[in-house]
Amino acid sequence: MTASPDAPKGRRHPWLGRVLWSLLALVISVVASAGVFVAWLHGDAGRRYLARRIESFINGEIKGAISIAEITKLTRRGIVARDVRFRAPGGEQVIVVRDVDLEVRWSAALRGRFVSPRARARGGRVVLHERSGTLSIETTFSGRPRPQSERSRPPPPGPQQSNVVFERIEVSDITLITAVPGVPDARVSDISTVLAIDVREPGARPLLTLESVTGSVHLDTPIVIRMRFTGGTFRFSSGDRDRVRANITAVLDDNRVRVRCTTTMRGDTPRISVRLVLPESAGLLDSLPTIAQVGLADHFSASFDFSVDRN
Repeated sequence: MTASPDAPKGRRHPWLGRVLWSLLALVISVVASAGVFVAWLHGDAGRRYLARRIESFINGEIKGAISIAEITKLTRRGIVARDVRFRAPGGEQVIVVRDVDLEVRWSAALRGRFVSPRARARGGRVVLHERSGTLSIETTFSGRPRPQSERSRPPPPGPQQSNVVFERIEVSDITLITAVPGVPDARVSDISTVLAIDVREPGARPLLTLESVTGSVHLDTPIVIRMRFTGGTFRFSSGDRDRVRANITAVLDDNRVRVRCTTTMRGDTPRISVRLVLPESAGLLDSLPTIAQVGLADHFSASFDFSVDRN
């Protein structure tokens, strides 16, 4: 039997059109809702909401706490914020930064990780306190242990990663203040450096690495020592016996010197060794003030070894 030439061709079922229109309406609704949400995030209320969400997430991952006074700008690349503060578990402030420009991997954020590949921090201070033999900044950035309900579960396959990662932080106009028992108090102002904070796995202690360190140093020894850092590296690994390793170039008493510093833990007691390496060209008279200051600093602290060598 052949079809009648008058029979309709390609007739659509009535429900197909309704389905297509419904899908189109759904897509338009989703796009419109996303646009409204993005516009809301760029407003004052949305930026406040995002600041609280970032605080809540980071505070759930570290033993310390972060507070963000205001997110002033939100872009596809990240956020711009002011007055960002980190507090140790005891409540003391360890880091205060005036202005922060933070790149954020939003794709990682959707998977439950906060990853910043690059940040810029300008203006503020870092304070090194010691509580019960541990630096407050060390405790602040230590990862929180897994909850009891999660400890019974086997860890997922593959290497474990921290949920909060700061890969590279460009720091400028920062002041470092130290108050550690047994060590002369120090103040380093106008610091510029590149900082990386690495918590190698959940619950681990942090590894801090500073590169290209510059700044002006004031060391409260019996005869005050002043020097200017002109470059070098600094590594702080809170989980290792060799806690600190630094190799920094500096200017001291018009002499260009190299500062080599190590901090070794003997139980809960730190043993700090600082060695100044003078150039061969430095004359004896030029070196006498430095040698005298170093000798006094070494004499007045049982935990502080300070020496001078020739290059």
